[in-house]
Amino acid sequence: MEDELDRIISYFSLSPEEKEKKLETVFSDSVEYFARFRHIMENGTPEEKKKAAEKVMLLKQTIEQETQKVAEKTGMNMDQLTEYANNPENYSEKQWELIQKAKSQLAKDAAEVRLSRESGDSNTSGRGSPKVKKKSPRKKGTKPKGWISS
Repeated sequence: MEDELDRIISYFSLSPEEKEKKLETVFSDSVEYFARFRHIMENGTPEEKKKAAEKVMLLKQTIEQETQKVAEKTGMNMDQLTEYANNPENYSEKQWELIQKAKSQLAKDAAEVRLSRESGDSNTSGRGSPKVKKKSPRKKGTKPKGWISS
């Protein structure tokens, strides 16, 4: 998992020509990375899950920083940049196909992680770790049960 993360992050420091050559590799590394992440989140120990989540946050921060750099270089705001990135006319047919394939696989993996979390029995999630029951929010102005006024 570490190797894929390092390769994904190093991709951002490449020249545009090198990025073009390694586009397929970075997408396959990304898909592999998130498949392993999914496996760890479903089957890992609490420590493994914590490390995996930290690595994903590092990747998220790196992507956000790179996106901000691109926005500054192009003069586009985030909405314009998103629109540009989602327009197939801005890519070769092969690039667009790779992007769509990676997006589809990542969406599938994310959905499977969500489903496995939701389908766990009522007392556990993953490898037997207890679920934390969330308190339902109280309406503003209502007193908690057993409240004694002064």
